[in-house]
Amino acid sequence: MTVANIVRAWKDPEYRKSLTPEDLAVLPPNPAGTGELTEEHLSQVAGGLTPFPTWHNCPKRCWTFSFPCSI
Repeated sequence: MTVANIVRAWKDPEYRKSLTPEDLAVLPPNPAGTGELTEEHLSQVAGGLTPFPTWHNCPKRCWTFSFPCSI
């Protein structure tokens, strides 16, 4: 399998589906990973820690996230 075919297989799902089992067996793993995120990964991203963020409006019209304004 050529380098061009390997990169194409990593980038093009339709091309990857057309490969034989022998080709898939020698295809190295994509260095970028699978691109799939689990629920565990999604719960750790910014904003994923509070399912319902609340915004507070202070008297000086500044907006703060998830905590009362300290001004």
